[in-house]
Amino acid sequence: MTIQRRSVVETLEARKLLSTSYFVTADAGYVPQSGARVAPADVNALDLAAGDQLLFSADETFGGPLVLNAADSGEAGAPVVIGSFDPTPGTGPARATLLNASGSGVTATNIQYVVLQDLILDGGNYTTNPGGDGVSFVNTLPGSIKLNSITLKNLDVSDFGSTVVKPKRGEAVATGGWGIRIGGTVDKSGYADVLIEDVSVHHNERGGIEVYGAWNPTSTQYANANVTIRRATVNDNYGIIGFTPKHTGSGIILSDAQLGLIEQSVASYNGKFNASVGGPVGIWAWDADQITIQRNESHHNQTGSTADGGGFDLDGGVTNSVMQYNYSHDNDGAGYGVFQFSGARPFGNNAIRYNISANDGRKNGYGGITMWNGASSPMNTDIHNNTVYMSAATSGTPRAVYVMSPTVNIRVRNNVFQTTPGVRTLEIVGKQTGLVFQGNAYYAGGGSLSIKDFTTTYTTVSAWRTKSGQEKLGTVNTDLSGDPGLTSVTVPTFNNASTLLNDLLGMSSFRLSSTSAARNAGVAITGTYYGPPLTGLDFFDGLSPDGAWSIGADDAA
Repeated sequence: MTIQRRSVVETLEARKLLSTSYFVTADAGYVPQSGARVAPADVNALDLAAGDQLLFSADETFGGPLVLNAADSGEAGAPVVIGSFDPTPGTGPARATLLNASGSGVTATNIQYVVLQDLILDGGNYTTNPGGDGVSFVNTLPGSIKLNSITLKNLDVSDFGSTVVKPKRGEAVATGGWGIRIGGTVDKSGYADVLIEDVSVHHNERGGIEVYGAWNPTSTQYANANVTIRRATVNDNYGIIGFTPKHTGSGIILSDAQLGLIEQSVASYNGKFNASVGGPVGIWAWDADQITIQRNESHHNQTGSTADGGGFDLDGGVTNSVMQYNYSHDNDGAGYGVFQFSGARPFGNNAIRYNISANDGRKNGYGGITMWNGASSPMNTDIHNNTVYMSAATSGTPRAVYVMSPTVNIRVRNNVFQTTPGVRTLEIVGKQTGLVFQGNAYYAGGGSLSIKDFTTTYTTVSAWRTKSGQEKLGTVNTDLSGDPGLTSVTVPTFNNASTLLNDLLGMSSFRLSSTSAARNAGVAITGTYYGPPLTGLDFFDGLSPDGAWSIGADDAA
């Protein structure tokens, strides 16, 4: 929008009194009770100020993009609010539509204290949209400056496409195609206090939601801080066909951020056209610190390549973070990935706990839980009290748990690893340092176990223990070999972010029966703990530990 200056008003309350509500409608006869009518063609010429509202008629469809800049910023306690109004209350849809089949929906540069809500942002068709993001907030200021308070609520963002430029030299570059993208491009500039809530992001070409910064693996700073993504539904963001330089088609990516939360969100059917060897994943974080990913469902995510397509992931450069109380199922890749790549910031002090993985690894041989270290550095990760169920896949050779490279300092304790007959229970590749398996339950549905450690395959935990020293605490054997007594291995799909919390807590599958041998059979999680502090709750909100430790995600008596 154009930069025009208003007279200085000394107090915040006075600014609120002088704020204006702008009602955008093509109806020249519309007269608002207060505020001003604005013709659609004049919207981008407005100069918004603290406390202003810019409201689009919910009875109409408007051409995009909406363009905002620093002059349109609000202030603390008086944000600029952009949304919809109903000119005939009770008779029309609740949200206006901004349609731009030839680019972006909303582009906001160096702006802060903004609420964007109650809108449908439509790119027309991602296969013909020439390259734009549905919602883009970008900080281009030098000097590692954080802009404040961006709130996105009740948005539907779909069908934005990418443009791929192929230079004479170097790799092809893709622009646009994200549903929602927030971050910085210079130094460690970005955003603080970001809330993305109750949004639906679907059928965008490059991906769903991304929070990002200018990557610098030697920096101790992060571009973004205090980011919350809650009750997001992110689906059918397929990726760019034939684009190999970088992964495309992820659901939610949180990166270059310190203090982040992703919860009660659903990611599904993303990534099927990804052509890169690496990525995509339904919900994941990388290059980030103090991230919590909890109470989410990630299912049927895919990849068009030989890599990933998983449910959840803590990836390169993640520290002091946790994935807990999540439900992953029917993904091509790992249900839960713990991955560190060469050149990333240090990785570690993370935990994967009280999650459920069911029938992940549908392609390319991933495990329900998969670990990989491409950096040869300590990973310092605790993986405990998860429940993994794995049946055979029509393609690929899945495992319940897969250590797919040498790793350093990973502890795997009190997990249920249950497969159908003939499916590998555990595979460990290469020489390990500080890898500990204790207190886990191994069950192959009545068939023989398949535990491959380096080059040898064992059919019993006892034989593996004799060779490896795993599943012992001092002189005590710690494993449970046999049926852990799960109530059901039916794999439900919930797919509703608004009810997901109650759906997960009420799930009847993957609980321990009252007579389960896994109850109170785990090892105590005491002493040094790699991840963030325990919450005292299991997947189903029961106390954990409830007396002695149980095995699996259901720990309460």
